[in-house]
Amino acid sequence: MSQLLHMLTLDMVLPVVVLSLLAAALTFAAISKVKAVGTYLCDDCRFNDIESCHKAERPRAMSCTAYEKTS
Repeated sequence: MSQLLHMLTLDMVLPVVVLSLLAAALTFAAISKVKAVGTYLCDDCRFNDIESCHKAERPRAMSCTAYEKTS
């Protein structure tokens, strides 16, 4: 009986843990695409030229889904 209770508890907890880790990963991914106030993503983005980026926020984007830091 005690093992059955333990298994049911693990089955209920595991999805919550997985969802929490997924939420944390998505949050980290979103934060990596945002800069602090007063700094612009375009300054060190690999797409920071008129040919590669046609976004209206360029060159003063504070957040951008296409941002990739230059290496």
